Amino acid sequence: MAVSDLRTDQIPAGQLQYDVCLIGAGAAGISIAQALAGSRFSICLLESGSGSAEAETQRLYEGEVAGHSMTMDTGRYRVLGGSTSRWTGRCGKLDAIDFQARAWVPHSGWPIGLEDLEPYYEAARAVCGFRRAWQDDSLAASALGLEPITDPRLRNFIWRYAPLGSRLYRNWGVEYDAVLKSAENIDAVLHANVTRWHAPAGGKRVEAVTVSTLEGKQAVIKANLFVLCAGGLESARLLLSSAEDVPGGLGAAMPMVGRFFMQHPRGSIGRLHTNASAAKVLQDRLAIFATRMGLQYESGFALSAKEQQESELLNASVILTYEADPDCGWEAFKELAGIAPDEGARGYGRSGAALRLARDPGSAVSNLWRRGWQKRHAAFPVRGIDLVIDLEQKPDPESRVTLCDDRDRLGMRRARVAWRVNEEERRTSLRFAEILSDHFEATGIGHVEKADWLFDQGSIGDELSGTYHHIATLRMSEGPESGVVDANCQVHGVDNLFVASCATFSTGGHVNPTFTIVALALRLADHIRDRLVGERAGRRDERGLEDRCEQFADGEQAPGQGAHQTAWQKTNFSQ
Repeated sequence: MAVSDLRTDQIPAGQLQYDVCLIGAGAAGISIAQALAGSRFSICLLESGSGSAEAETQRLYEGEVAGHSMTMDTGRYRVLGGSTSRWTGRCGKLDAIDFQARAWVPHSGWPIGLEDLEPYYEAARAVCGFRRAWQDDSLAASALGLEPITDPRLRNFIWRYAPLGSRLYRNWGVEYDAVLKSAENIDAVLHANVTRWHAPAGGKRVEAVTVSTLEGKQAVIKANLFVLCAGGLESARLLLSSAEDVPGGLGAAMPMVGRFFMQHPRGSIGRLHTNASAAKVLQDRLAIFATRMGLQYESGFALSAKEQQESELLNASVILTYEADPDCGWEAFKELAGIAPDEGARGYGRSGAALRLARDPGSAVSNLWRRGWQKRHAAFPVRGIDLVIDLEQKPDPESRVTLCDDRDRLGMRRARVAWRVNEEERRTSLRFAEILSDHFEATGIGHVEKADWLFDQGSIGDELSGTYHHIATLRMSEGPESGVVDANCQVHGVDNLFVASCATFSTGGHVNPTFTIVALALRLADHIRDRLVGERAGRRDERGLEDRCEQFADGEQAPGQGAHQTAWQKTNFSQ
């Protein structure tokens, strides 16, 4: 891979020609690039930022918030690797019910099913760094010591964490650096912000894009196929911006672009009151665990499909978060070891921490054993246990991304987000709290004090916050009247424009989206490969053998002879 910087490197005259142009070098863009690495197809991978965060580039994310409280410029990163540069690796699959049309969830249903994605989930497992096949959830739950749940309304849910090794995050800009650099058919261009779409009248085919640096330096990238891989908000903003370049915008679905925006609202639905013995048992079963093989799991609860259907609920999951007693020895040890904030503000200081450790050394010793040998989450005396929910949202066409009049440094209109959280989310949260209350009382663990906001119909304030999972703004649908892309993630009405992002999710489920983003990106990579092979075969049939031989003479290598050089690689930047 040739890695070039549009800001500092010499720009070739005219247009650069590729088979595929990937707009965005995060999880989706890098997944497609590595899947096509070493193929006969030339790939251009565009990245707005560089290898490290830059404040001015990051400010391009700023915009207006007009609905439920959220932030626009945090949780997203314009850097090689995208948001994986801050990704902790939490993975899970969507459930079968998430793909289904549900009568009680308006606008639900994908044009594909879980069975279409399962092979790509397996491929995504390897791309995300898992070296072993995932166990069935029931086997994993048993291995983690989780007792079977007899309540048909509930089920155990297991999240897997992509192996991080000694790193804090699994940054794909670093992870796939060697793989992509060794691929002669891939060029990465840094500081390359798409600022213009080149398309004939009618916007049925993209011919090229103009890319710009913050300083105004430009280049034109031409490709047979384009893939938007810029995340749920930015991909929608770029497609909405096409209306300034092409009358009516690109494709047949412009009225739907930006609609149905959703996240995974998160918040506490209650407080579990229990005794010290039960709190210890819960921390042994419902927490984050690691194995000596380096695998990490998190266990919690999810609503059963049966309960969702019978009570007409959205999908959701709950984890338990444990607030440690600040006077316990484990908290004191963390302060002294520098792995927790110093509590001097509470009047303790380091001498106070030493005194607390002396009073309760057993808590520190037992947790060093748990974490170092047993590879389990620390267990400690608790001051409280919160039930924290992650929610699917009801698809709402008025929850949307539009453009505001304010423009960024590149002259592009900024995004305006009107995120809506609806009554269905509150009702699902209340029902989940009731079910968990029944479960904990029936098992003798304790009782749940439900959060006050659950009973306040028609008003959800800051009790539910965003999770930086920007979903469904370019949702998958059968046709342009209900979404933006088709089952192959191709924009309705545009022959050569695709989207790889959780923007294409028709509904969001409750799990973190990255694992599904990667699976969909790998599925799209297969589709792109098949299409390019078919197009080349068609052209060869039309030209005949003589023209084909002439093409090889012009520089393209025959199959089996290695990847050909791309347009950017043929340019000598030292001149």
